[in-house]
Amino acid sequence: MTGVVIEPEQATPFRRYSIYGISLASDYPFTYGLSPTRDDPDVIFTCRQGPVPDFDRENETPIFESLPRGPRSERLLTLYRHGDTEVLHFLQGPDFVISGNRIVAYISHPQEQLSLEGIFLGPVLCYWLECRGVVVLHASVVRVGGGAILFLGESTSGKSSLAAEFVASGHALASDDIAPVRVVDGNAVVYPGHHEMRMWPELAERFVRNKSALSRVHPQSEKQKASVLEADFGAFQSEPLVIEAMYVLDRVDAGEAAEVAITPIPQRDAVIDLVRNSFGRFLVQALGFQPARLAQFAAIAENVPVRRLRYPNGLDRLKEVRQAIVEDLTR
Repeated sequence: MTGVVIEPEQATPFRRYSIYGISLASDYPFTYGLSPTRDDPDVIFTCRQGPVPDFDRENETPIFESLPRGPRSERLLTLYRHGDTEVLHFLQGPDFVISGNRIVAYISHPQEQLSLEGIFLGPVLCYWLECRGVVVLHASVVRVGGGAILFLGESTSGKSSLAAEFVASGHALASDDIAPVRVVDGNAVVYPGHHEMRMWPELAERFVRNKSALSRVHPQSEKQKASVLEADFGAFQSEPLVIEAMYVLDRVDAGEAAEVAITPIPQRDAVIDLVRNSFGRFLVQALGFQPARLAQFAAIAENVPVRRLRYPNGLDRLKEVRQAIVEDLTR
């Protein structure tokens, strides 16, 4: 991507980071572990206090609204087009204004600061990448040998649990939960995220040796996060990797599946699974991105074996699942 210029008066406080295959420049004090870079920035991010200037949501027509959730039918995300900019409004979070390669978070209430990092490094950057033709999968990524394997699934499918098992056994983490993918010279390449893993307390208790490195993702959540480097947990993969295989997770109660089962998914069905496990699929469909994405997913499924992994629930079964995956990769 083409780098953007930081104005001279901004240059001193801004740091540059490598994440998702792009260079990010920001003056925000991130608590998430990010890899430094000297590359010219592809995107600049900063924060400001107060509401978005000259913007009144009550008088704006959204171009996308997420599905209503909960007893109050609240929408987690609403997208507006405001002049030459786009405004992403998150429920109980900051508003993010995207203008080309610049993103500004507007914080109207101190509570919004608590969710800022997770939203920016998650759905906001995912949306920014998708607008530039990069498909983003909802997947955890680890390095095995010289390549990457991806675990795809919904938020309760066990992606982080399996990634943690691999990291604890000596394989490097490349990303937890977010996987931008491009097809380069016939290879599907995945780009690393940040160093953090988010996990429930029982998972952290099992794998994280340096408990002082743990912190809550949000004060209202029991979920914890920690850098694999600072938590004395494992290694981080900072360079892009060619994808060796993808596993679509199907975690079931131990009584339903006593054994681990790995089965290939036909290419046509694999494309459907990739769409289903991509970020913001309803959003990009509403914006007309889906045809181009389908072509990319088809190219990925053509170049990477996609398999369904049916495995029994339980932390005590993770080692068995890891061994089955490693054996599958050697076939």
